[in-house]
Amino acid sequence: MKASMMSIPVELLTHIFEACDDFSQIVTLASACKRTHTAWETNAGTNIRSVGEAEVSSFEDALMAVIIQST
Repeated sequence: MKASMMSIPVELLTHIFEACDDFSQIVTLASACKRTHTAWETNAGTNIRSVGEAEVSSFEDALMAVIIQST
């Protein structure tokens, strides 16, 4: 049987997003099809944190600023 993006469980897609090295990889993956885009939207917080901590210095401070601004 041939596997496709449509048959991959959302939990596995979340792990794939978490394995991305930078935001450009996340954008590319999220743009691949409707299923990966939905998986991105469903788990955006987890995915952003996994890459953000590696890519953005003072990530926690930046995250707190966003949270404060959105309230």
